[in-house]
Amino acid sequence: MTDTAKPETKRDRVRRLVIIPMTEFGMCRRPAKPKGETKAEANARADGQHRAFLDRVCDELGHMSDQQLSQMRRWLEVSGVGDKRNYWPDFATIAGTAHNFCPRPVEELPELKSWFLSAKGEQLQARPALLVAHLRFIQKFRHPPVKQRDVERIDAKVEALEAERRLALHLRDVDRPFDEQFLFDFDQDLARAQAMVDAGIAKRAVSEGAA
Repeated sequence: MTDTAKPETKRDRVRRLVIIPMTEFGMCRRPAKPKGETKAEANARADGQHRAFLDRVCDELGHMSDQQLSQMRRWLEVSGVGDKRNYWPDFATIAGTAHNFCPRPVEELPELKSWFLSAKGEQLQARPALLVAHLRFIQKFRHPPVKQRDVERIDAKVEALEAERRLALHLRDVDRPFDEQFLFDFDQDLARAQAMVDAGIAKRAVSEGAA
């Protein structure tokens, strides 16, 4: 017999690890408030809005690992609102907490990704640590460096990254214990940032060729 089961989507995984367990735990939507409609109509409207809310939560948490989703579930268990603390927190509270656990990747946020796709991203690629520092800053604060203190924060981070990378590479080259996780994370973030920069360069080349 052919297995026709569909692969689990990101939404499905969040529902399985967070939404369904929390619903069984007792978390529910707030009571519907009729707005010139019958109670049944108000409940139907509220149900639809709640489904849309849970879909939005799933999309916001979809990038998180199973362990991080479990952490979110544990947080939700003690973060309900209302007199009985059994109503879902609002979306902004959930999204803010999820960001603290694990920021959503820049690649999933078009308004932030566009910064790396622009010429600004291309200007950074000659210095790998500068690309990595910008990626981490923008992912954490969800905005490019726009103030002088932002630039100073990134500059300080670049110097620290380069020093730590030089030391780790040297220790690795002389067969001494080194920070393998640091190098792995650095290379992963560099590859992510460079991929966006390369995509922006290619897009501009096509546009210039068509002009």
